[in-house]
Amino acid sequence: MGQRGREKYLDVIKVVGAIFIVALHTMSNTIHAAGSVSYAHSLCVHVVHQLLYTAVPVFVLATGAGFLATGRDNSYKGMRRNIIKLVLCIVLFGTLFWALEQLMSGAHLQAGSLIAAILGDATWSHMWYLYRLLGIYLCMPLLAVFVNHASKKDQVIFAGLLLFFFCIYPFVAGVTGFFTAEVMPFTGIWFFYALTGGMLGRLSVNTLRKYRWLALAGTTIGVGSILSVSLQQGVTYIFSESHPLTVLLAISLFVDIRILCGENDSWPWQKRLAENSLGCYIIHPIFIHVCVRILRFNPQNHLPLLTLPITILVIFIISMAVSDILRRVPVIRKFLL
Repeated sequence: MGQRGREKYLDVIKVVGAIFIVALHTMSNTIHAAGSVSYAHSLCVHVVHQLLYTAVPVFVLATGAGFLATGRDNSYKGMRRNIIKLVLCIVLFGTLFWALEQLMSGAHLQAGSLIAAILGDATWSHMWYLYRLLGIYLCMPLLAVFVNHASKKDQVIFAGLLLFFFCIYPFVAGVTGFFTAEVMPFTGIWFFYALTGGMLGRLSVNTLRKYRWLALAGTTIGVGSILSVSLQQGVTYIFSESHPLTVLLAISLFVDIRILCGENDSWPWQKRLAENSLGCYIIHPIFIHVCVRILRFNPQNHLPLLTLPITILVIFIISMAVSDILRRVPVIRKFLL
């Protein structure tokens, strides 16, 4: 039996987001290993990289909607399993990735270094996502209480405060050179994304359709502006997840996908891929390293317009397949993936 249409857009976001993350990491890791490449090639990869980076904010919006707009038990008792899963993923996969890096670099395996790496988020570059997601999970019960009991006006005000202090103010401060980071009252744009995702997820599709042209305009402006700025500023300019254009594009894409999916049921393969999205995210860097370091194949050096998409697709399929196999083990399915 298919899922409710309300949740289909979450499945689509998870699957598309996983593909984009694999693409982002494949391009960034292979271009650093490509040796001497032209500036034009580096700029093209950088521009695509900037657009794909929006996948993480969209995924956090979906996380907020998945917990705050679907009637789930968001108490600490209800969140316990999710929290334990992430902690175990950070410790176990973090240990594996740290050990692989140490062995590849010829360094010695020392328990003290491992503990420092895990506590300091230095086990592998992509693991930072799990640490921030854990922070969202730990605060989800509080966000749920607020969303369930606060008026819509208060929710909008709080989201606006988060947006101002964590997006608008830092952007203006960066442009003017006036920084007061030590006294900022908020420390994470992710809470804004999670709260906004929950608020938007509670709106009916019919209500969102009234704003479809606004969402399409936001997507067009976001993509066009990021392309324009990236081409003008070059490879040194990085759009952070708190940049106003990233926020605009992420929210617009989230609404676009929600409207596009409507109230249709999820197909079985969508649900299955979505359930393996976290496993794909955790596992895929291993196959990128296998491709570049062991097989010595770099798609950036061989017809990249053809070999890059094929390499990304192969890594995505293998990562999804491995995640699916691992999740068939009851203990792994319950406590890890």
